[in-house]
Amino acid sequence: MPTEDFRKASLPLLQDNLVECLEWTFDAGFDRAIPLWVENLLAQFSEQESLLGHSFFLSPMSLVRPPEIEESLKKFSLACTLHKYQHISEHYGFFADSRHFDGAPLPMPYHESLVKTLTDSLKDLSRAAGSNVTVGLENLALAFSKEDIQAQGRLLKETLTTTNGFLVLDLHNLYCQMVNFNLTLAEILFYYPLELVKELHISGGSWWEPEISHSRRIRRDTHDGGVPPQVIALIDEVLPLCPALKWIILERMGGTICTREDESEFVQQYMEIRQQVKSAK
Repeated sequence: MPTEDFRKASLPLLQDNLVECLEWTFDAGFDRAIPLWVENLLAQFSEQESLLGHSFFLSPMSLVRPPEIEESLKKFSLACTLHKYQHISEHYGFFADSRHFDGAPLPMPYHESLVKTLTDSLKDLSRAAGSNVTVGLENLALAFSKEDIQAQGRLLKETLTTTNGFLVLDLHNLYCQMVNFNLTLAEILFYYPLELVKELHISGGSWWEPEISHSRRIRRDTHDGGVPPQVIALIDEVLPLCPALKWIILERMGGTICTREDESEFVQQYMEIRQQVKSAK
C-alpha cells in the first residue's frame, strides 16, 4: 500500500531484512503519483526476483467489459515493462458490464460458458503482462449460497487448468465462507485445485450486520483489521495441502494502521506468521 501508515508499520521489517517478497497492487498506482519509497521497493524486489503483481480491475467474469477496463489494461501493460514480476494474479468474480464500473467482485452460478469467459480474460491479462508471466486467480470471499462456494472451486479448477494458471488461496476469504455458511475448511477445499496453489494471502476483516433486524452477522473481507487467530490457525492446516506453494503475503489496507497499537499488532502478527511458516518447513 503506497500510504504513510503502511510505510511506517512495515519499515522495521524491511530494515531488518525480514521481508522476502513483495506484492504490488497495480491499481494503487494508476490514478495517483507513486511515492519514491514505493518505486525504490518495487525496483529492489524486482531485481531480487521476488516481486509479485496483483490487480483488481479486470472483472474477469464480465462478458462485456466497459472502456475503463480496456484503459486499465493499457496502463497495466506499461507497468509490466518497468519491473520484472514473478507472476500476476487477479480476483475471481465480476463487478463491471458495458455501462458500469464500480463495486467489489460478485460471484456467479456455475455455467460452462463462464469457463470460456474466465479463460479469455486471463489470456488478455497474460498478453498485457508479457508471454513469460504466469497469470492466476484469487478465491473470492463473498458467496450467496453454499452452491456458490462449490461453483467457485469448480470454475477455478477448470479455468486454471485450461490456462496453465495458478491459484492464490486467501485464508481469510475461506474463513468468511466458513463462518457465514457454517462450513468446515475441508468442505470448502474439497472443490479446490490445491495442487495449483502458488501463493497464500493472509489478512483480517470486519463484521457487518443489518442495522434494522440485527438478525445475522456477516464476515467481510475488508482488510482493515488484524488477522483473527482462527485465520492464523488455518496456516498449519493448509500448508501440507499445497505442494507448489512458494509465496505468502500478509495484507492490510492503507489508511487503517492508525495507532501505535495498530503498528505493533501488524509487526507482531507478521513475525508470528513468519515463524509459523518456517517451523512448518
